[in-house]
Amino acid sequence: MNTVIISGEEFSVSTAFKPVYSLSSQKIYKYESLGRLENIAGDGVAATDIAESAANRAVIRQVTEIIFNLTCSLLIRKNELRASFHFPKSLLGDEEFLAKMHARCEILGIAPEQIEIELSEEIAAAQLIENLNFLLVARRYGFKIALDAISIGERPAEVLSSFGFDSIKIDKTRICEEEKCHSLIESCRHSGAEIIYEGRNKEFNIAKLKEYNSIGFQGYVYSRPLSMNQVRLLEGV
Repeated sequence: MNTVIISGEEFSVSTAFKPVYSLSSQKIYKYESLGRLENIAGDGVAATDIAESAANRAVIRQVTEIIFNLTCSLLIRKNELRASFHFPKSLLGDEEFLAKMHARCEILGIAPEQIEIELSEEIAAAQLIENLNFLLVARRYGFKIALDAISIGERPAEVLSSFGFDSIKIDKTRICEEEKCHSLIESCRHSGAEIIYEGRNKEFNIAKLKEYNSIGFQGYVYSRPLSMNQVRLLEGV
């Protein structure tokens, strides 16, 4: 069962899927798995809200494995689908967990290239460099590596040069800082990474970004996160 025990309380773990659209075609080409925990009373929290501490590491590992398995249960039916899932910073360096993920893909017949390991925006450049070997092992297994929500306040050149990311998200809070956003997009583009823009329904201005036809975007512009059944109906799987 997809349940975990946190401080003596049982939580069920489920996943919703946030669509990622191509700006040029306005079609979904990828989904982001969003883990959620809910107790018996129906009170829920995002999986990313579990405190990243040594005491919670076993729980975080268990929750992440469940989210990964739920993501695989979608991908198994359609080999052209892609999905990303949040990878907690407390699991950086856990090569045993990577091996388990890869073994799961082999059992299910899923290409690891369909899956993006999305690193938290809380991970500093120094941590990325420290765990470079871990990221290279993940890449050798075939997994894609994504960086979540890089912001203007960081030093993009330092972050981007630390590892060749396959995908980079630009923080939605930077949507109104057009000049700085343009510079950041160019930095990401120069790195060769796929760029995803975190849009919000009221502030997202597609016209500003029309020149960047290769950009993907997510948010509530077209859709809220979808349930597993909704994605299966949408994708015909």
